[in-house]
Amino acid sequence: MTIPNVLSIFRLLTTFLFLSFVIKERFNLALFIFVFQGLSDLLDGLIARTFKSKSDLGAFLDPLADKFMLVSSYLVLAYKNIIPRWVTLIVVFRDFFVLLGFLILYNLSYQSVPRPRLLGKICTALEVITIFYVLWSDRGRYQFYFFYLTGLFALLSGLDYLFSGIRLFVRKPLRG
Repeated sequence: MTIPNVLSIFRLLTTFLFLSFVIKERFNLALFIFVFQGLSDLLDGLIARTFKSKSDLGAFLDPLADKFMLVSSYLVLAYKNIIPRWVTLIVVFRDFFVLLGFLILYNLSYQSVPRPRLLGKICTALEVITIFYVLWSDRGRYQFYFFYLTGLFALLSGLDYLFSGIRLFVRKPLRG
């Protein structure tokens, strides 16, 4: 097992610690774990590229750890009434439908899936920034900007992935 894979598994496991701290309203500790997870994500990518230790398992584990951390964070923060439920619903449903679309394309069209898209990367960055903000701040008057931007970009990136997937599906014939 490669070091990046160990870091991804570590991120998966520390998500439960993060969730526990949020539930207990120990937001400083939750923020520490969240930042630590982000740094370990950067480190695992850097190690994988630098030492050419990319693997099929890593290609599966890294995004799984990222999505598990983000989706579960939104769910627990909505449960604690820190992030509005409507934002959480948009984020979770967007991720669900993007994953569903990837699985459909993977199984039907020569195992091709859309590459990560700019709007998707912006959306993920906003999701992370929003979580960081609500854990770090006193959740003051600016938080609704983060909620609306995150919700908007989740919708836009979901549509972008949908149209990208449709274009890919139309261009490639089905496997026979």
